[in-house]
Amino acid sequence: MSDIINIALIEENFFKNYKSVNGFRDLKQENIEFIKKLSNNLQNDSFSNNKLLNYIKTMQFLTSAKARICSPEYKEKYKLYFNNYDEAVYFLIYTLDPECDIYNIFIHGNNEKKIEEKIREKFSFFNKYIIYFEKCFIAHFSKSLIQNVKQDFSSYFIFYCGIIKNFKGITQERFDEIKKISINWRKNQPEDNKIQTCFFNAFIQKDLLNLKTEKEILLFVILSLDPNLSLLQIFEDESNYKEIEKRAKQEIGFYVPAAIKLEDSIYNLFDTDFNVYYWSKQKKV
Repeated sequence: MSDIINIALIEENFFKNYKSVNGFRDLKQENIEFIKKLSNNLQNDSFSNNKLLNYIKTMQFLTSAKARICSPEYKEKYKLYFNNYDEAVYFLIYTLDPECDIYNIFIHGNNEKKIEEKIREKFSFFNKYIIYFEKCFIAHFSKSLIQNVKQDFSSYFIFYCGIIKNFKGITQERFDEIKKISINWRKNQPEDNKIQTCFFNAFIQKDLLNLKTEKEILLFVILSLDPNLSLLQIFEDESNYKEIEKRAKQEIGFYVPAAIKLEDSIYNLFDTDFNVYYWSKQKKV
């Protein structure tokens, strides 16, 4: 019982700062090499076939005096391990799950209980904060787009549709580039779970798609999931919002009302081959 209590206290002490993760953007290569060496030493000296015990030893290491987060000057003076929380989290992932299998189990499942069971079966422990850390890790370090995502990432799309009203500021040249990116994405994308996969690729793995801003991400998502601006045409065709929602879900696979204005912005701002019939030029979107 004392060991369980102790690991719970250690976890609380380390993970309470989880929001301090800065996306690994400031991690230097020489520091990464040092962290890997630290991890390899710990694994060689202390690890066994008991995965739960390995997890406990890793957490004990991360909350030891030498692992305190400090400035570079103090790190050098007192021979401490980490300059920032990102370095400590990198150590955690590299030591316990360098392939980010925990996050892969998470995004390829949609039942929380079964996800936790699978993670515990493979690793002998479960911690929701590691899922968050690995999402940040994949966003920064992954070299290929993940497919067949089953987790619901629509909240990202809904949020940015609500705050971005149009695509002003994106040039015609950049529009054409993003359209090509979306065409290539569709060519390489299986139909299974395409919508959630698009949301994940666009919002979490945006660097791999060369998307720079939230506007560019939204433009990519719309051109990828509704390349003919069918939502805008449905809006023009129907006068009843329930019918608009019904048709959108049937024909496109999702319905976000705020996306109608964004599709109207695409149609009116850019030189495209879209063919949307406006029943009334005075109709407000």
